[in-house]
Amino acid sequence: MLGIDSPHVPIEGKFAEEIRATVHRVCTGRLNEADKRRIRRSRKVLQRFDAVWE
Repeated sequence: MLGIDSPHVPIEGKFAEEIRATVHRVCTGRLNEADKRRIRRSRKVLQRFDAVWE
């Protein structure tokens, strides 16, 4: 947010590795079953909501 000065510590370890691996799979189009399940679930949830930007 604007006007707030706070230090951000980068994430490390297993969690960071999992995020990097997922981003790489998405960017290369080589999704595994867990990625596909997440995408299906996200699409299903997003159908329930409607956002209007004004």
